[in-house]
Amino acid sequence: MHNAYRSGIQQALVTLSLIVIGLYPRFVQAQTFGGNSWSETKANGQGTLAVVSYEIPGMIETGTDGQPTGVCVEVLNDFVEYVNTNHGVKLRIDYQHREGDFSRFMAQTRKGDHVLGLTTMSIMKSRQGRMQLTPAYMRNQLVLMTHNSVPFISSFTDLSRSLKGKTALAVADGNNEEYLRLLQANYYPEMKIEFRASEKEILKDMAASSEYFSILDFTAYYQVIKKRLPLRRQDVPLERHFQESFGFLLSDNSDWNPLWEEFLTSSYRTSTGYRKAVSDNLGSAFMSFARP
Repeated sequence: MHNAYRSGIQQALVTLSLIVIGLYPRFVQAQTFGGNSWSETKANGQGTLAVVSYEIPGMIETGTDGQPTGVCVEVLNDFVEYVNTNHGVKLRIDYQHREGDFSRFMAQTRKGDHVLGLTTMSIMKSRQGRMQLTPAYMRNQLVLMTHNSVPFISSFTDLSRSLKGKTALAVADGNNEEYLRLLQANYYPEMKIEFRASEKEILKDMAASSEYFSILDFTAYYQVIKKRLPLRRQDVPLERHFQESFGFLLSDNSDWNPLWEEFLTSSYRTSTGYRKAVSDNLGSAFMSFARP
């Protein structure tokens, strides 16, 4: 009886653990993050800026000391200093959540209460008007990436032949889904598209198999170089058709955008401090993206 009772308890604990694990993603997605509005902060002379982040190496990631680091973090720190100096308020940053799934990151930020979504958020026409984005803080350049065993590709007309039978990978709700569908419509009608939760997962799958390819931000190429992944940047001139910049995402109810419009000017993006932030976190080879 004792053994049967103990076995029953163990089975119950296992079942409970599986239920908790299964519910965790929905629990995190259902959480509401929030901080102070600008109007409240201005009236009180102080406030908290709530941050939800989606990590991109070199841009926003957790350092060896457990603290957030990267270009985005330094831009945010400069923003806080700007608000403190020019508006006479004491603003505190509260990093409330680090999300690994891009779709959940967008939902958590947009549904939050005056939340800032810190990542490389592409400013695209299809997003403008549907969500709040800050002005650009950095230029982006899209790259076509394949396994390094795939021969060199230099033109759009070569895509259907060189990538025949291979599958395109996209982040759900990400910018690359839209661009891959444009390539599909114009150059490669038979293209198959599969989805992953993050750029990190795409790079992992592409490095493991020559059967995948993708269009990714230059930040992905930065990771390929840094980690020496067996991937190749194909010389297809995507910049002729696709040009964009990075901004930050704001919650739908946020009133902070006028402050970001004051701060993210060409003057700031040509400043010594900003250029140093880009160089320190990405390296001098990526300084061209710092230009306004």
